[in-house]
Amino acid sequence: MKIKILLQILLFLFALIILFFTFYNYGSKTINTPSSPNLIQAEDKSDKSDKTLKGSIDEGDKSIPNVLRDTVYENFDNQGNKYKIYADLSDFKELNSKKVFMKGVRAIINLDSKSFLTISSEEAVFDNESLETQFSKNVVLDYLDHNIKGGSLELLFDKNLITMQDQIIYRNIDTELIADKIIIDLITKNSKIVMNDKKNKIKILNKN
Repeated sequence: MKIKILLQILLFLFALIILFFTFYNYGSKTINTPSSPNLIQAEDKSDKSDKTLKGSIDEGDKSIPNVLRDTVYENFDNQGNKYKIYADLSDFKELNSKKVFMKGVRAIINLDSKSFLTISSEEAVFDNESLETQFSKNVVLDYLDHNIKGGSLELLFDKNLITMQDQIIYRNIDTELIADKIIIDLITKNSKIVMNDKKNKIKILNKN
């Protein structure tokens, strides 16, 4: 009789254990359903990201022009020099890109509000963050009575440095020079004229 009662008690406890684990597992599954706050947040982030991509990088959207006419960019450096660049056409290639591909380019650099330097070229690539500019094709630089022509010019505005090269022709009132490269420091106003091959000499022509 005692054995029978003991077996009944054991069976009852076993049934309770089975019911306990059944409800526990069921409760765990409900925690991981899509109604979980973490899962909803992740879905919201994904949805917002998709909307941003569609709104800003849709190449088929003709309402957002990549090419602008008659653009002007203006900025100042720590020394008070002012840099302004104009372009007849500005092509951004990709939306939100910092690179601007320009045509019909004219740039003015005001040096300490006392004098100014101008640069013109057929084309240029302008970085609207660093202001670094690569001028190309029929580049002309004018500063006071100095005139320089060449094939390309690199302006590092943050470093106050100009490097002009490719068939350089320098002219002032009484002298004409032909060289490979000229480097100009916008702070000191000093320039260095060099040849790529040290064996070659700079050609100097006296106008007088």
